[in-house]
Amino acid sequence: MNKHQFMNQLRQALSPLDGPAVAEILADFEEHFASGCSRGKSEETIAAELGDPLEIGRQYAEAAAAVPQAPAQMPVPPPAAPRSPRVREGALLGVILLNLFIGIPLWLALFATLAGFWAGAGSIGAAAVVLFVLAVFQAGVISLILVLFAIALTALTILAVILMVFLTKWLFKGLIAWFRWNRSLVYGGAAA
Repeated sequence: MNKHQFMNQLRQALSPLDGPAVAEILADFEEHFASGCSRGKSEETIAAELGDPLEIGRQYAEAAAAVPQAPAQMPVPPPAAPRSPRVREGALLGVILLNLFIGIPLWLALFATLAGFWAGAGSIGAAAVVLFVLAVFQAGVISLILVLFAIALTALTILAVILMVFLTKWLFKGLIAWFRWNRSLVYGGAAA
């Protein structure tokens, strides 16, 4: 059987399928023949290697019948409109009062304390600088003692700055958590 005969029988066997599927299958077998011919095989040899075209068509038709088809006119529901969270008025009033009498004074006190700690760390660093300058103008053992105190104050300044960086970060994280908690109270658990 040559290529023309093979393809005609395959086309007849694929007649239960729709046009685009048949065209795709036939294109695949055209490619098989082209590939085999480029390797020096005859059309008859390629057709024999591919098998019975009627059996091939029957297998394709059975496979297509086994695949469930989608219903023709299945209604698609419209996408749900996004809902904005609903504000609970009573909770909003409670959160305003809570922040007015507790939240704002508490957070102002915490940030003022943090600013005081930063000022304290800065003053320790300034004292270290002053001791280094005084050590230059002194002689003997007094100069050595001033340098040692300045080194100790420098180390204390470094530790204080490291502590202040962590305290500042924790305080801002706490403030963000406070805002989220307030929001969850107002919106009834819809915290962002």
